[in-house]
Formats: sequence, C-alpha cells, structure tokens
Amino acid sequence: MNEHEDVLERLRAVGPGDQSGRDTFGRYRYQVRLAVHFWLQTLIPDGPKVVLLEHQEDLTLVYNGHARMCQAKSRDLGRSAWSLSVVSRPGGGLDSLGRAFQQTQQVPGTFELLLEGRAVSKQPTQAFFANPAQCPAETNAAVAKSLGVPPADVEPFLQRLRVRSGQPSRTSIDDKNLMLLMHLIPSCTLPIARTTYVRLLAIAEAEQEGTSSTTSEQLLELVNFDQAPHQMGLASARLLSELPGEVVLPQAWGELMARPSMSDLERKLRLAGASYNTIQKAIELRAVGDLRLRTVRAGPQSDMEYADTVVDAALWLAEAIATPYKSDAMVGDKVFAELLKAHGSLGSADPDDRFGDVTELVGVVCQVSDECRFPWRMP
Repeated sequence: MNEHEDVLERLRAVGPGDQSGRDTFGRYRYQVRLAVHFWLQTLIPDGPKVVLLEHQEDLTLVYNGHARMCQAKSRDLGRSAWSLSVVSRPGGGLDSLGRAFQQTQQVPGTFELLLEGRAVSKQPTQAFFANPAQCPAETNAAVAKSLGVPPADVEPFLQRLRVRSGQPSRTSIDDKNLMLLMHLIPSCTLPIARTTYVRLLAIAEAEQEGTSSTTSEQLLELVNFDQAPHQMGLASARLLSELPGEVVLPQAWGELMARPSMSDLERKLRLAGASYNTIQKAIELRAVGDLRLRTVRAGPQSDMEYADTVVDAALWLAEAIATPYKSDAMVGDKVFAELLKAHGSLGSADPDDRFGDVTELVGVVCQVSDECRFPWRMP
C-alpha cells in the first residue's frame, strides 16, 4: 500500500457522517499530536528548527543554540488538576526529566514538563510550577527525595526545569492543529487539511516508533547546526514537502499560538478558513449583537418572544446564505461578507426595527454561532 492509499484508508476509518475526524486523529498518542503541533511551528522564524521524538525525552525541540527536552503528560477527563505531589511520584514526569538531565546536562537548554490541562492553585504547587529554582528548602528536599538524589544535587536540575501546565487537551489539540495548518495554507480546503493532518500524524508516529535515541554528543552537535539535516527528525524542509499548497505565514501567528483557548465562534470561523480580520470583526459584532439581544430580552415577555423570533429568522437566512459556499475553502470570509451586504434579507427578520442596522443582526448571527447553532460551513 502506497502512502496515498494509506491516507485514504485512515480517512475511511472515520466512517460516514463524522465531521471532525476526531476518531481517526484519536488513535495517535498525545505525544504524537503535540509533536505535529510543534512541527508546524518550525516554519516560524523563532520556532524550533527540528522536533525529535523519543530522543532522551518524549519530545526534544531543537533551536539554534539550545534545546527543550520535554516530557508530555496527559490526564483522563475528570481527574483532579496537576499538583507537585502528582508530578513527583514515580512516572509523574519529574523522574524522567531528572534522568534526561543526568544524560544530557552538557546540552544548553531546558528540561520541561508539558501538562495537559490545569494545575492546582494551592501551595507549594503554584510556587514550584511558576519557578522551580526558587522553591523553598523543604520543597527542594521533597523533590530531591522523590528523585533519589541529595538536595544539593537537585539544584542544578531545578535551575533548568520548566513546568508548563495548560497544554492543549486531547479533545482540542486536533482542532488547534487543523486551524494552524489552514492558516499556513489559505487555499487549503478543510477536507484536504484533514487528509494532510493525518499524513503528518502518520509521519510523526513513524518517527516516534522507528528511530533510535540520539546521544548527548549528537544532540549537542545538532543544537550547534545552523540548519537541521533534512533526514533527521521533523524539520521545516520535510514539512514543506508534505504540505499541499503555498505557505503564507499569518501576521497574527504569535497571538494565535499564545492563546490557550478560543470561543466557539472563533473556532468555527478558523475551521471555515476565515481571515484574521474577518474573525476580529465577527468577535466585535458578536459583542454588539449579544448586548442588543440582552437589552431587548430585558423587557416584558412579548419582547423576549420577539427577540427569539428575530434570532430564528436571522439564523435561517444565514444558513440560506451559507449553503452555496459550503465547498469553498474560504467559506468563512465569503459568508461573513455576504451577511454584511444582506440589508434587505436580514432587515426582514426585524420588522419592528428593534436591532438598529444590519451589523447588529450580523452580530446576532455571530452570537448564535458562539452558542453552537451556526457552523458557517453548512454540512
């Protein structure tokens, strides 16, 4: 079976009617999906130049002059938040990073614990996660005991330790990776983006399972290279060879990467290929529409019923406008633009003119999208 046929087989595994691809994506380990997340960032000027899997740690992100050795930990839904006691126990993550530090401490960089989900806000966890090097002596001693080393020996490790909670969850990371992918390739349709993402996951999984661990000397040499060898790890040259279209680096990439979460409205628009400007305008209008809805609904029962009627009519019209564009790669931009031009159609949804102009009614559509009632790309 060639690579193309393999990708098709993986897509068929999703089954009819599935709209997210999550069943297909979910077969890959959390570490693999994180690896693709960082692999996409190799196209950013200040991003990693290569991502290694199972080289001393789950993930090793190599930059010019330093490396980030990362242990990735996931949590089952419903489990309690991360705490110092959890990460200090055997298999909690600190023990693995401690072993990696002993083997590769001559390599400049950090040793990082990447935690899916939130951490507790109580002490001593909060202080330790914020700055392990500044933890009190009793915390230092407790960590040293959990690692089986004297307190004095653990201090150099803590100086280079970073704990990063709030990593993308297993339920959100696929959507986030797809959004990054579609922002990189504006001409890419959602089905092609999903096919490409599956292929990137398969490559990352093969990299995880089929490579031997890099020695500290090899890693140090790689850190000092200006460019990562094409054949080693997940580098930008290899990524570019797998992408289905011309790459355009978004102006707001840094902001997009820094945000831990996004609203349902923004998520839907990004998956519908909307531009940064469209998304920002939609967010602004959603606030306007939400305020107007609240104002109208604050009146008597008849006003609440009128507001609900306006919402239903505006939603119906938005769906009618969106349907012809459902196969368009940039459906989000086009539907939003058409809504803003639909003065007559949207105005008919508000016969008493309680919602001012068309922008407030477009804001109402954005609000119902944020409530998961309008997907922008119709099924």
